[in-house]
Amino acid sequence: MKDKQKGESALFSATILYGFFGIFSKLINFQLPIFYQAWVRNVFAFIVLGVVMILFKKWKPISLKDNVWFFFRSACGFVSFIGMYVAFTKLDIGTTYFLSYAASIVAGYVLGIFLFKEKITRYGILAFVLSLMGLILVYKVDINSATFRYIVLAVLSGLASPGWGAFSKKISSTYSNLELNFIDSLYAAVFPFVISLFIHEQWVPISFTKIWIYTFLFGLMFIVNGLLIVYGYSKVEAQTGTIILLFEIIVGIILGYVVFHQVPPLGGFIGGGIILGAILLRSFNKESAQ
Repeated sequence: MKDKQKGESALFSATILYGFFGIFSKLINFQLPIFYQAWVRNVFAFIVLGVVMILFKKWKPISLKDNVWFFFRSACGFVSFIGMYVAFTKLDIGTTYFLSYAASIVAGYVLGIFLFKEKITRYGILAFVLSLMGLILVYKVDINSATFRYIVLAVLSGLASPGWGAFSKKISSTYSNLELNFIDSLYAAVFPFVISLFIHEQWVPISFTKIWIYTFLFGLMFIVNGLLIVYGYSKVEAQTGTIILLFEIIVGIILGYVVFHQVPPLGGFIGGGIILGAILLRSFNKESAQ
């Protein structure tokens, strides 16, 4: 299997796994304070990845110039997660997903062009347009001035999301996948820890209960997802990676039906098909985006 195909397979696998984000979010909800659960989950990831990294001896000293990429990657991941999580509480799911995904497509293409000098091909433009058309058909959008701040959060979440994967391309050839995600989990723990202290969240003792089991399973999901995303983006263009990650929408539709018995409308099926077409077009075209 070629490197490009391996990268695409990794990203497809990440979207399938990330499709469980909504399920874990519903199971945990706000039974644990949002920033508290975030830093605890990332400390857990930091410990797990640290042990694995020591066993496989994957640590390499980080140069000063590369620290900026580690920081930007983790900051994007934190903004994306918090923005999406909070927006879900005040906006309907369809509006949140539409705004976030639409913004992520734009940001992914912009990063590809300016950060990695990728070209926009005719297939890339067509995939971009088809993706937006698919989003419009899949999600019902309800935007009003009363929820403006949450609309902004959903858009910020989408704008930041591609950065988490794309910025890893700047350093993935220098540092191991394990080290990239080890450092990411450290930053991802520090950010919410400071905010949690600042706003005086009530910290709940860790216990062997369902809510904590769900929280740590959520953490494991992010560990595996992070490894797949870094590997995938190291093998494909940033624009291609952004489009492939839209496969999560299709996974979400399927899981919503299987787990919560949510039957999507006809537009959801059509939109999902158009998005799948955009992914295939972007993945299998003969023109190079580099």
